[in-house]
Amino acid sequence: MKKVAANALMELRSPKTFRRILRGGIGKYAVYRIAAPEDLLMISRFYQYHKRPNGRGPMTRLLDDVLSSNERGCALVASVGDRIVGSAILARFPGNEEFFPDWWLFGIAVHILLRGAGIGESIVGIALHQAVLLGAKSVYLSVSVGNKAALGLYEKMGFKEVSTPNFEIMLKGMAKESGHQSKIFCRKIVRV
Repeated sequence: MKKVAANALMELRSPKTFRRILRGGIGKYAVYRIAAPEDLLMISRFYQYHKRPNGRGPMTRLLDDVLSSNERGCALVASVGDRIVGSAILARFPGNEEFFPDWWLFGIAVHILLRGAGIGESIVGIALHQAVLLGAKSVYLSVSVGNKAALGLYEKMGFKEVSTPNFEIMLKGMAKESGHQSKIFCRKIVRV
C-alpha cells in the first residue's frame, strides 16, 4: 500500500501530470477577450512594467498604440476572476514593412504558475483568428532560442522558422545587449 501511495505521489510531481491537472482545472476557467484602453494599467502590471525605473517597459508605447487604434492591432488578455493570467499584442507597422512585414505577435506571456494549462495556445489561436479578421496574409513572431516550450507550441500551431534580414540585424544587436538569441517564425494565413 505504501508503494502505491509513493508512486501516486511521484506521478503528481510529474510536470506532465501537473499540466494535465491544470488543463482540466484552471485553464478551462480562463476568459479570453480583446483588451480595452482601461486595461492598460492591469496589462502593464502583468508584464511588470511598473517595476522598471520609469514605470514603462519596451512594449508600453506599442500597447498604448494598439489599445487606442484598432487599425494598428489589438491586445488580447486571458483572465481568471479579475486577474490577467495571459496576454499578447497583435500589431502591424504601416510604413515600416522593411523591418516588420505584415502582422506580428509580441509579448506572448502566461503567468508562470499557469504555464502548460493551454492558456498560451488559446491566446495565440485567438490572435490568429483576429489576424484573419484584420486581413493579414501572415503573422510573425520572435521567440528566444532557449524557450523550448514556446518553440514547440508555435511549431505545433503551424509557425515555421523564417528569415527577415532587417529584423534579424536588430535581433542580433539586442542579443549582444541581453545575451538572449531569438528566432523569427511566421505562419501564413489560410482563408476558407
